[in-house]
Amino acid sequence: MNSDLLPLAMNGETQRPLRPLKSRDVFKLVAGDQSWRLLRKLVGLLGWRERRLFRDEEEDNRRFNDPRFCGWKVLLNEDEPNRREIMGILAPLSELRQASVQEPLILPRLEPSEWQEWIETHLSPNEEGLRPFLLLVGSPQRIPFAFQALVSSQVRAGRLDFDDLQDLERYVAKVVACERGEGPLVERRFLCFAPHDGRDRATDVTCGHLARSVLERARRRLGLHVDELLEDQALAPRFKEAVQRRPAVVFAAGHGSVFPFAEPHIQEKYNGAVVCHRNGGSVPFVERSFSANDVNPGEEWLHGSVFFQFGCFGIGTPACSGYTHLRQAHRSLAPRDFTAALPRRLLALEKGPVGYIGHFDLAWVTSISARDETLNANRSRPFSRLLMSLLSGSRMGVALEELHALANRHAANIAQRLDGQWHDGQEISVRTLEALTDAFLLFKDAQNYMLLGDPAAFVRVPLDKNHLDVFEADPPVFRGD
Repeated sequence: MNSDLLPLAMNGETQRPLRPLKSRDVFKLVAGDQSWRLLRKLVGLLGWRERRLFRDEEEDNRRFNDPRFCGWKVLLNEDEPNRREIMGILAPLSELRQASVQEPLILPRLEPSEWQEWIETHLSPNEEGLRPFLLLVGSPQRIPFAFQALVSSQVRAGRLDFDDLQDLERYVAKVVACERGEGPLVERRFLCFAPHDGRDRATDVTCGHLARSVLERARRRLGLHVDELLEDQALAPRFKEAVQRRPAVVFAAGHGSVFPFAEPHIQEKYNGAVVCHRNGGSVPFVERSFSANDVNPGEEWLHGSVFFQFGCFGIGTPACSGYTHLRQAHRSLAPRDFTAALPRRLLALEKGPVGYIGHFDLAWVTSISARDETLNANRSRPFSRLLMSLLSGSRMGVALEELHALANRHAANIAQRLDGQWHDGQEISVRTLEALTDAFLLFKDAQNYMLLGDPAAFVRVPLDKNHLDVFEADPPVFRGD
């Protein structure tokens, strides 16, 4: 199997996928980087998390999944000028969560090395070991994405980032109405969108392996109606038509767009857009993608549903990629970190989705494709389980724990391998370097999947096609392989 590491990003200016990384470049990083020592402490701190995620069957799942028992908190930056207004807007959501949040947690100016201590002090599990739900409100300039990645490994976290307080107000009203309403907003329907043109190695994996695996599980395990737009059927017009059929969850697997040399206003408008199949001829890039430009304020798009984008930059773009030291080109991706426009536009709709899960920075095919192809099913299973959890009606923050638990396991693998290597005092072997390369990319990749939206929100999926007005009294925790 080819050892190139394939990113899931397409340059919107050249309409070509970004160049793959060579494994040997990452080997050099792993061999010379002593920062791995820090992961040992992190793994020790997160040990409780693994124990609490895989709970005994007889444990009360309702308490595990319920913000009334786990707690629901709001986090703002200390420099947030609209603190009082934001808390007033969030009051109906706090009441819905029965959290009675009067004052938010305040994130002070801290160095990244101080974040973990702050998290331990202010966001520890309660006496039952249940992790709280945490809603971050603010841009990545006020609350960095790197902080969200770290805190998401320890609590159920999501972010809301709107320029206008009216957008925040619409989002809160939508979530409250969706959860208190009587009628169904979505159907027992799952939309899977995965383009592939026959030549792209990255989308060959996302479409041929991941998407088809997820589709099979959705049919077999949940008995859902499935809309599949794969390969050359994954066209932008068909995607826009399919989302109008009220799917409970949308899964888009493929490239996210990136404009590394464009003006900032172009980057903030189009980075992270869903790249669709090009149906022959010379098509302007903006016409073969699904972006914020396609969603007009006031329209109805995916009301009450969740959108999961598997690809690069779906949630946001960093000013400097976390993989810059591996890719000498494109040292600067943007003037500043920013949240992607598509999820912000969708979440701001009065009749739009309640959540958007996606990736910050580059995403890698290696997260679902191993050098040993017999392991591919194991690599894709956490993503399938996350989707099945969403489709079963679990709260979004609970469903996303699948990937954060995965990141913690990879961190433990790294720490164990390096600890053994340092203990033996031997030069790192090629085999160990290969294992560390995989573990490093898998850790970073899983950690960078994040949620935009209230982590306690969920999709009210009808129980079955014959009882479209019947829902679970409490959102469940998905169980299954």
